[in-house]
Amino acid sequence: MAKETLRHKDVWNGEYKGVSYEIVKWWMGGLDIDDGRWAWNFYLIVPLAQVPDEQKDQFNVKPEPKDDKGRIHYKYSSGDLICELAWHYGITYYHKTNGVDDAPIVIKMGCDYTHYWDRGCEAGYSVESVEHDAKKCIDSLWAAVPDLNIRCGYNGQYYKCEEGSFRESGAWYSDEGFEASEKWRKEYKEEQSKLGKVIPI
Repeated sequence: MAKETLRHKDVWNGEYKGVSYEIVKWWMGGLDIDDGRWAWNFYLIVPLAQVPDEQKDQFNVKPEPKDDKGRIHYKYSSGDLICELAWHYGITYYHKTNGVDDAPIVIKMGCDYTHYWDRGCEAGYSVESVEHDAKKCIDSLWAAVPDLNIRCGYNGQYYKCEEGSFRESGAWYSDEGFEASEKWRKEYKEEQSKLGKVIPI
């Protein structure tokens, strides 16, 4: 039996302008330090509920017929909205990470830094430089979909951007959600005060 080998990768998660993203650094090739190289990817994670109804079909790509191994592939081409975003030399990954048992569909799409022309440039890539590219891609997403919905940090529902604002914490709250959260804070503080507790919120 072949020896099982664990492979290491580093993952960073963030959110920018209400859109989640993920950065991954992983070892590509052989396990020997001279027989491989570090590779980078970034992904945008977009729940379908975040996309306006009239543009959902441009994100919810229909699957091709399964191949002889039962794998599902998605066909997207130049000119499609998701392909025209500011990826690092084009989109190379598309996957639906949810949608089972009536759960909301979440689209994970991304790109890699393993192109032929990336060879020899690996030392110049860093989590900061890839994050810069990911944010630039999110800027292009907002330019392409200016009516993108944003998830409220309080109630988890999606709203239009003008229906709320980003707070000092960096989280986006709908006006409705912020009002509810402030009401809850006040009531909770009053309840704890009756118990003789001081709550710093």
